[in-house]
Amino acid sequence: MNHAPQKAQPFGCIVAVSPDVVLRDLGVQGKKAVHAPGLGEDADVDLDAKAYAQYPKLTEAEVKALVVDDKWLLALDTAIHGEMDRISQALTLRVKELAERYEAPVPQMVSRVAELEAKVNCHLEKMGFSWK
Repeated sequence: MNHAPQKAQPFGCIVAVSPDVVLRDLGVQGKKAVHAPGLGEDADVDLDAKAYAQYPKLTEAEVKALVVDDKWLLALDTAIHGEMDRISQALTLRVKELAERYEAPVPQMVSRVAELEAKVNCHLEKMGFSWK
């Protein structure tokens, strides 16, 4: 395999795409193919060989459809929706926190603090403490 740097091609320009490149980009190279129901392993191997033989016959548009439309755009769509769900959940949690924090209005809280302060002062006086 030639690992020499290749000349950069303009976006959208595909030059002689090998089946290995397409398989790599589709993520199937080096992985066991999904078995077709009802077929034996020999039939799967035969089916894989027939599919692999079709890759050199693909047109540029078909390669773009396989690699970009069917793989990259799906992965991008999945990542975007996952991030949107995460952000949505974080915002929902934050709104709940704020709703709980500010559930009671300030005048109601001031009134409750005054009631509790009076109770504490009463108990302290009964115990003989004087702070004034």
